[in-house]
Amino acid sequence: VTQFTPASMEVTPTNTLERAYTILLILLGLLMFSTVISTITSTANHLRQLSLERHAQVNLVRRYVTESSLSLELGIKVM
Repeated sequence: VTQFTPASMEVTPTNTLERAYTILLILLGLLMFSTVISTITSTANHLRQLSLERHAQVNLVRRYVTESSLSLELGIKVM
């Protein structure tokens, strides 16, 4: 942990086992970070897709109301 914080103490692995443990933790941290970023990106893309689909549906309803010459009052209720 002290390797990634500002003004940290000088802590380094001194033998092979400690080096392997440090490398394992760094790789695990990288894996967790990339998983979080991937999840955020996937969620954002999904929300964008839902928004686009909703926009397309609203446009279809709006076009139907316009082309069918429905009254303004009914068109507002439908929307």
